[in-house]
Amino acid sequence: MIVHLLPLFLLFWIWNLQNTVTAITRQYYITAEEVDWDYAPQQWDNLRDQPLNQSFMSDLYTARNATRLGTVYRKAVYRQYTDASFSIPIAHDPALGFLGPIIKAEAGDRIQVEFFNRASQPCSLHPHTIKATNGSLPGRSVQPNQGYHYVWDIPADLVFPSNQSSILWVYVSKANPLVDLNAGLVGPIVVYAPGHLVKASANSMVASLPGVQEVFTMMMTTDEGLSNYLPYSAQHYNNNINSNDLEQLMRTDDLFLESNRMYHINGYILNNNADLRVFYGRPVRWYILAFGLEDDDVHTAHWHGATLLYHGHRVDVVDLMPVSFEVLDMMPDNEGQWLFHCHVASHFEAGMTAFYQVEKLEYTGEEGWDG
Repeated sequence: MIVHLLPLFLLFWIWNLQNTVTAITRQYYITAEEVDWDYAPQQWDNLRDQPLNQSFMSDLYTARNATRLGTVYRKAVYRQYTDASFSIPIAHDPALGFLGPIIKAEAGDRIQVEFFNRASQPCSLHPHTIKATNGSLPGRSVQPNQGYHYVWDIPADLVFPSNQSSILWVYVSKANPLVDLNAGLVGPIVVYAPGHLVKASANSMVASLPGVQEVFTMMMTTDEGLSNYLPYSAQHYNNNINSNDLEQLMRTDDLFLESNRMYHINGYILNNNADLRVFYGRPVRWYILAFGLEDDDVHTAHWHGATLLYHGHRVDVVDLMPVSFEVLDMMPDNEGQWLFHCHVASHFEAGMTAFYQVEKLEYTGEEGWDG
């Protein structure tokens, strides 16, 4: 019996040794820090091509007056640095908006995150679906000016959908989950099948899959009224609304409550998003996050001018339930500027819209391709 079992034992030992040797530790240095965020930095309704103050929804969502805060709010966001000194930031891709840096790893890898809280409120950095090696919800509440060392192991036996070499997860703060999410603390995690991650990067425009551009978009209704930073925003961005006035508005004015709900894509409304550019005839993997904790926070992502492959089906719209993460593949074949938006009518009207550009590159001979 021992003779028969020995070859199986050797095979298991060799398999385990191979997986131990090839496993990689991916190191990230990430902070939580506070920013003044403008949901409409161009101050223009690019969907309807008119000044923001003349926009169809201006009186409710974007006006700045005695009972409206406008489009600028104090937020907490995740940002990435080069090392544990947290002195040299890694450039953040503007197309990501207030999404945190992209954490990337392959199945079987270990992720280590050195986290430092530069915000004025307790927060943390917690991954969905990844097993933490040092306990349940480690570092759940990291105090201001404190840090935490996170260690996450990606299962080596992770199952990927058919014809799909990467899947999307997220990380958020769990110190005060509802408050922290609406404050802005959310970022993407991409896990790749072994051998598919070329380079870990915080830049969504740098391909991690050979020859494939990656784009990240989040559809969410952020309720700034649930953020710890609403009093700061009211006092500093809107004619110094004091705490008593704010409390009165929160208690008696339903329209004020709604005015602080921002229907956005990556933190931008009404096509105020930063440049989102893909290229004609070059494959794109499109990652979609959807967050929301209410019944009306169900979204339908819709692309004009293109179709995408989704679980083997060709689509131009995909349903997004609250807290869902989807991966689709696009081959852009229509040059020009196209609309990407939530197809829920009320979300569309309130500003959950963006542009993406399909640029056609021309062959320039020995020098390759050029715009």
